[in-house]
Amino acid sequence: MASTGAGVTVSVKPQKLVFSPGAKKQSFAVTVTAPSAPAAAAPVYGFLVWSDGGGHDVRSPIVVTWLQPM
Repeated sequence: MASTGAGVTVSVKPQKLVFSPGAKKQSFAVTVTAPSAPAAAAPVYGFLVWSDGGGHDVRSPIVVTWLQPM
C-alpha cells in the first residue's frame, strides 16, 4: 500500500504475481481511496511498479482526479 501527501491511498492485490511456465497472464486489482477534495484540487500523479528483482521493471502510471458535483 502506498500513500501520497494528498491523502490518496493505493493498494494492489495480490501484491505479488507468480508466473508459471505456461501462464502468460495474471490478474490484479488496484484500489484507490481518496478524501473529498476542494473545488480546485489538482490531480495526483503516481505509478505502479512490478519488478522481478533482477532488473526488469514494468511501470504503469496512475492519475487521480476529482469530479465536481453537477
